Amino acid sequence: MRCRISFSTSHRAFTLLELLAAVAIIGALAAILLPSLGVVRNAADGGRCVSNLRNIALAFKSYAQDNDGYLPAPRYANPGTPTSNPNPLGSTWQLELAPYTTGPLKANNIYRLKEVPIGRNAQICPTYLKMFPSQTAMRDSGLNAAGYGMNINLNVSGQDINFGGRIYNRFKEISIMRPATSIIVGDSADYHIDCRTGTWQYAAPTSTKPDGCNSGAPLRHKGKANYLFADGHVETLTPDQALPLLQFNP
Repeated sequence: MRCRISFSTSHRAFTLLELLAAVAIIGALAAILLPSLGVVRNAADGGRCVSNLRNIALAFKSYAQDNDGYLPAPRYANPGTPTSNPNPLGSTWQLELAPYTTGPLKANNIYRLKEVPIGRNAQICPTYLKMFPSQTAMRDSGLNAAGYGMNINLNVSGQDINFGGRIYNRFKEISIMRPATSIIVGDSADYHIDCRTGTWQYAAPTSTKPDGCNSGAPLRHKGKANYLFADGHVETLTPDQALPLLQFNP
């Protein structure tokens, strides 16, 4: 005698109303979570920027050790400009530090520096990069900038390095006056930060200077910016906090 066992299952499809309700719930959750994810991404970019500046601090130290205590000049000298101690590579401070921040470049110019992927390039601010459609677009922007600029109003041995041709000459690391309160590098729309007038050089954002500032980038990280001080520490400051620290202080 055989026993037949049968299983009965029933399948019930979702109704259109239930599907619409599910979609609405998912949409509401996305609307709640997306801004939070944006905040997390911005915070991560800001943290990576701080990490970059700390790596730049180490690069300055290594450069000084390899160059008899000298730090790179902010910029290169124009042809015919008399200089006593120019950058050996004939370019800006970024290229002088490149061997310590990115490794060997294909050629000694800012475009090759900006080609190095952000994952192994301490000289590209991640927030700055996101202002361009791609890293290629940033590379071809025509600026000597990758997101950071050197303060060209440092007090070195009692003199402002932005006068008398001193901007073209390397200077001793130990000659920076008050290193704990002297900003040496920070977020910038160009290779330099120039606040000699005591004001920020705000301007309308352009395709080549998306920060909306000609020199510096005081609002880049949610109304603040990151700065490396000459003693090696990094701070995130508002524009008003940073401005007096970027000017020449006798």
